[in-house]
Amino acid sequence: MGIPASVTPSDSDSHRSDTSDSPTTIEIINAVASIATALGFIMVIIQFWYTRKKDKDDQVRIEEERNNNLLDSQSEQKRMREQFELQLAQSHTQQFEHSLFSLLNLFNQVVLQLKFKDKTDMYGDDNPVEEYGRGVFDEAARRIKRMCELRIMDDPDDSDNPYTHPVKSIAEARYQMAERYHDNYYIYFEEILNHYFRSLYHIFKYIDKSELIKDDRKPYYASIVRSQLSQNELLAIMFNLIIYDYGYPQFLRLDKKYRILENFRHDAPFLKHYYDLYIAIKADTESEDGEDGISLKGYRSLYLDF
Repeated sequence: MGIPASVTPSDSDSHRSDTSDSPTTIEIINAVASIATALGFIMVIIQFWYTRKKDKDDQVRIEEERNNNLLDSQSEQKRMREQFELQLAQSHTQQFEHSLFSLLNLFNQVVLQLKFKDKTDMYGDDNPVEEYGRGVFDEAARRIKRMCELRIMDDPDDSDNPYTHPVKSIAEARYQMAERYHDNYYIYFEEILNHYFRSLYHIFKYIDKSELIKDDRKPYYASIVRSQLSQNELLAIMFNLIIYDYGYPQFLRLDKKYRILENFRHDAPFLKHYYDLYIAIKADTESEDGEDGISLKGYRSLYLDF
């Protein structure tokens, strides 16, 4: 019978040693797995945070682009609106100027067609007079000057002579102007100049009432019309402005607004006399209460019955 192999102590110890090492390896593997799981979870968190941040950044970027596009659109709309308004204003200005210059052209034709004939000259002599165009106003001015000179020479020291002494009242100034208008214009030039005054009045009225241009531009266009008028025309206009049912009150209102007589030279003695009357009457009407600052009360009765 054989002898059983004896187990040596060293073999037993070796087996026990291998058995005791196995749990440590598993623990290491478990620890590594836990760490890997934790890292994976952290990566998931990081990925989630990154995705959320990217979404927010994208949202902010989209919002900024939308705002920028909106601002660009608003700027473009504003630019287009301003361009349209500019083009509209230019169109209105062109339309206004076309109408104004058409009126001025018709007015100049009226002036060219003026014709005055008289069998006697301003001295009463049988010396026929014939004038055309603006020469009609020159003849009217010569007659006014001659009449003034005669009256000044007749009684230069007379205290009641209005040519050498101021008038005593506005009523007297109005009466004098009406009387002189009757003597110097109505008798000789009424039918000739009626169309002239109406045409000129409607030019200034067109400027005043037009909605095609701004109010601050109207004086400029009025100055263009003023530049067309000669000194002797301005003399005739001065009379017409303050005669009731002629230039008064509508034309005088436009004169006060657009200074139609601004370029009138009134230094000559006979001109100064009438200009002073005009200024006094104009200042008086400016201080009265009524339509357009003009009172018509008792005005008609001051004048001759033409």
